Amino acid sequence: NWEKPDPPKALQYAERSVTAYSKLNLLIPTGKALMLQGDLLMSQTVYDQAIESYNRAIQKFERAGEREFLTNALLKAAELHKAAGNSDAAEKLYKRALSKIEGLNNDGLHIAVLENYINFKKSYGKPDELTRFTDRLRQLKGEARQKDMRSRIEELEGVLSQTVEQSDKDRSNFKRESKSLRERNMALEESVLTNQIIYFVSLIFFSILIVYGAYKRILLKREKLTLTTKIKELEEENKKLIKSHDAFVYKLSSDLSEGTAKTLSGVKHTFSGFFDELSFETSMKQVRYKQALEYLEEAEDEVFQLSESTLPAKLKNFGLVAAIPAIQERILGDTSIKYTFDYYGISSKERLNQNTEINVFFIFNELMQNSLNHSGAKKIGVNFFKKNNEFKLVIEDDGKTFKPNPEQESFKGTGLAVIRSRCRFMGASLTFEPGAPKGTITTLRFTAK
Repeated sequence: NWEKPDPPKALQYAERSVTAYSKLNLLIPTGKALMLQGDLLMSQTVYDQAIESYNRAIQKFERAGEREFLTNALLKAAELHKAAGNSDAAEKLYKRALSKIEGLNNDGLHIAVLENYINFKKSYGKPDELTRFTDRLRQLKGEARQKDMRSRIEELEGVLSQTVEQSDKDRSNFKRESKSLRERNMALEESVLTNQIIYFVSLIFFSILIVYGAYKRILLKREKLTLTTKIKELEEENKKLIKSHDAFVYKLSSDLSEGTAKTLSGVKHTFSGFFDELSFETSMKQVRYKQALEYLEEAEDEVFQLSESTLPAKLKNFGLVAAIPAIQERILGDTSIKYTFDYYGISSKERLNQNTEINVFFIFNELMQNSLNHSGAKKIGVNFFKKNNEFKLVIEDDGKTFKPNPEQESFKGTGLAVIRSRCRFMGASLTFEPGAPKGTITTLRFTAK
């Protein structure tokens, strides 16, 4: 965490980590610490010591038989030798990296090694086997694109399935509401005047349900059609889907709070005003009239709560700094988990653009739900940082350490895959690191646009 704000301090921690892991004879952690030490030395232009750190890391990974980390170390050492003009040493390291990466299921690393080796050969005028390496690079990139396309197709099919399932549930709820309204109307046919008023109230409520159901079915049909027709344009479709969803959520939340809820409130107050002016033939009719007013009040409360769960008013009106503690309270308020929130370098009233705020809201909301449901944490601390135009949202808990598996996330269509899709959409990065002595440190980094 000190890598950017205080590089010397970060280097000190890295050196202490190398010493501690070495004493415990932990080869892979020692190698990782040496890699970090080399990176920090590189950033401070201490190239000789950086090469020495990378070479020591190579030895550790080779002894541990960890080919993937070993390939990374070889590649970084080769790039450093290349920058220093040591072409022979760089070429040997590139060749070792290529031999180690063969057979590993890591297309991204394989592509990176090939690209750097090809650039090296071009820079130093070494055309031997350049065609073979170029063909191999083209083949790997094609395979990587195909894997990415398959994962995105699976993800979009999962979204489509959830949309259809939600549509079926909405139709079922609509039928139950319709049946309830018909039974209520049949029970209120004893008085002409009273029944006309109650029928009018029921008609308004029934019409709202019909309009809402029809509006939602139209949106679901459009979304289904959009998903079906744009599966071939996977990269752009992912961004458009997120943007369309957020715009719909924002509009739906505003419509519910500013439109439907206020309309129901107006209807309720209008018919409440009639109460003293009407003469009821029986006390039962008076009770039924009051029940109708209570139904309207319940509908108004449910619409407002639905608006808040869709998109909180604090986020729309005041921004992330105000919304984050509200989200913590909503999710963790009824639990025994202790939670804190602090922010640095940012004003409590500072606003970002609407897309960024909505994306960060959904990402944070999902991460908090995951911490509640899966981590077993007793404490969750949240810190929000701003430096220049860069933002960092850090969530630290003392529960189970989370180790993500990107390949399983993509193919299973989990909530974490959706989070990563939003990160790609807003150009953000999401990392998970082990806490000390336990737990997970989750960091979201993004730039305000």
